[in-house]
Amino acid sequence: MSNARESLRYYLSNLYGEDVSTFVRRLSDLRKKKTQLLTNLAFLSRCRNQKVTPKYLRLKRDIGGAKATRIYKRAEEALLREQIQSTSRQLDQNANTLYRLHLKLAATLSYHDWQKIDTMTESLKKHLVEKQTAKFQRIGNAKQYKLDPSRTVVNLTNKTLPPEAISILEKGGNFYRYNYY
Repeated sequence: MSNARESLRYYLSNLYGEDVSTFVRRLSDLRKKKTQLLTNLAFLSRCRNQKVTPKYLRLKRDIGGAKATRIYKRAEEALLREQIQSTSRQLDQNANTLYRLHLKLAATLSYHDWQKIDTMTESLKKHLVEKQTAKFQRIGNAKQYKLDPSRTVVNLTNKTLPPEAISILEKGGNFYRYNYY
């Protein structure tokens, strides 16, 4: 693939000049960036909809307690919304630049050369989309982990426990049963 790109760059430089070759390289970079931004936006939107916080947006929780946890969660959700907005702005800026460059190249290149360049620059999209989808699957699987209640109580004695005792032990060490007289 590298040799094909180098020979295409050499071909474009000889036929259209060094400026066009630079524009084609810029087009390739902008299309790659557009694909990254689109997949990132889709990933962030999925995270928002599934109420999952990406690892890079999680806050270090130094303070414990229910109120602090709610505050941290709201702050992480706000950071996620801000990241989505920022990505949307970057995508808009990228689209404007890409459009102007597309018009310049379409006016300069022949139809056959444009088709060749268009095919080469669009081929990166599939790989990046698959990478982001796999990333979301890893995060989603980590969140869906649930404890199996039948494995939370381990009986180390030879006696069989009645279902009521197992039910109480499954509640954990902080469970307290009140005796009402």
